[in-house]
Amino acid sequence: MIFAEFFTFPLLKEDAKGQKYIFWQVDQQLQQYIHNLVTQKPNISKPELVRIILHNFQNYPKEKLNRRVWSAFLSRFSYKAAWEIRTNIVKISARVDLDRDTLFHELLQISLTSALTPEKCLDNLWKYPEYENLELHIWYYKFAKYVNKRMTGFLCDKLREIEGLRTFQRSDLGLAARVTKTRVVTVLQRLGLNEVTILHYTLVWQCFQEAKDAGLINVSSPQPQAFDAICSRYQQFSRQLPQLLPQPQTVDGTVIQQWLQEIGKAIRNYIDFAQVSLDEPISQDTETLTWLDLIADENSIIQGNDSLRYEIREYLHQLREQISHQIDRLQPEAQRIPLFLHGLNLSQEKIGVEIGANQSTVGRRYKKTLWELLSHLGTWAKEYLKIDLTSEKLNDLKTYLQEYLDGFYYSLMHNFLHNSMQALSSPLREILRLFWLQQMHVEQIAKLSNLSLLEVELQLKLGKETLNLDIVTQIAARINMPLASEGIASKQVGYLMDDWLKTADFGNN
Repeated sequence: MIFAEFFTFPLLKEDAKGQKYIFWQVDQQLQQYIHNLVTQKPNISKPELVRIILHNFQNYPKEKLNRRVWSAFLSRFSYKAAWEIRTNIVKISARVDLDRDTLFHELLQISLTSALTPEKCLDNLWKYPEYENLELHIWYYKFAKYVNKRMTGFLCDKLREIEGLRTFQRSDLGLAARVTKTRVVTVLQRLGLNEVTILHYTLVWQCFQEAKDAGLINVSSPQPQAFDAICSRYQQFSRQLPQLLPQPQTVDGTVIQQWLQEIGKAIRNYIDFAQVSLDEPISQDTETLTWLDLIADENSIIQGNDSLRYEIREYLHQLREQISHQIDRLQPEAQRIPLFLHGLNLSQEKIGVEIGANQSTVGRRYKKTLWELLSHLGTWAKEYLKIDLTSEKLNDLKTYLQEYLDGFYYSLMHNFLHNSMQALSSPLREILRLFWLQQMHVEQIAKLSNLSLLEVELQLKLGKETLNLDIVTQIAARINMPLASEGIASKQVGYLMDDWLKTADFGNN
């Protein structure tokens, strides 16, 4: 069904064997409503349709159909948010008998409550009218990303309300920061470490706690110099302890960070998922985290401590222009990793294979590029915005910068796609449009185009291969690096092409 996400709702079902599944039930009235909109504009794309129903909801928020169509559409984002959080929980669960279906269904039921109140999810969109001037595919990308974060945030906040917890996510360092000394010793003993090693690890943990209490380390985004400071403190007292055997080559900030992360991982492994229900703790031990502590929290809609983000948004258009300017000033070689990471969604490991470097080198180069951009932005902000960026503000700006890089390189990929699309013949472009935007079956396209099924299939294959090759060529020119036709980056372009074509501009402009 074309555009089914606008007129279907999820129902939780169970078959005769007790297997749980999701059934998407059609709302006939909504289906007719969407059919009427599509009939009025037969060539409409999904981004265009979203913008139309968004404007309808904005102008007539009390209209029942406007509300229900948004509830249907938002339920897809609810489903995605529930699945992402369920996946995160499964990854860190030690239980082999965890009922994943029950867990997902509970999360989905909670998440769907926010889809029933679309104004709560969409209200902030009215605050950024500049988005209306963006190209349609860029607008839709930003819209979908915003809604996805919003729905994930609603779910996290609801879980927070249920559990009475401040946060759900803890990194390895965050886990180490939260436990008692007794628990640290317990988990290290469970690892089988000897007494001397436990003494040294515990001393590092105590120095870490001192640094945290003194505000010398930000657990959420620690800086390398913070671990160096902890190391200096550790060195002052470690002479009083028995010598580690075998003696490590050098105990520096990097080693200290590794030890603290090992403690955090040991705590994570110690936690046993005793219950599947969302409102049950892991154990009766009050010092142990509940498993909801480990759910992602970065997309929370609660922003009471996010004054800087509001401050940055006041200068948002200036900041965007400056970031874009600084990215364009980067040398082609410096853009390789950001483009692969943000434009093609490649992992650092795969990027390393593509450019002939190990994963740690990729990480260091990426951080170097980020800090180069941040350095320029910091100077600009101080000179033009009269904002003196502290380390905390720089960290917040770093987060914003990485989000911007997602949009920048996504836009760049679509510009490449647009350029490649215009080089195709009009008949071939029309066949691609009917298949990807109109979601027509090959049989329908063949009938409209007076072609055989085989001819249509060959044209679809030719069009996609031509676009793929041309985009890879444009990427290679941008980063001044040849890309093998069977290389990781080239294959990734082909993989992403399916999603890109669903929101592509098939016009002649």
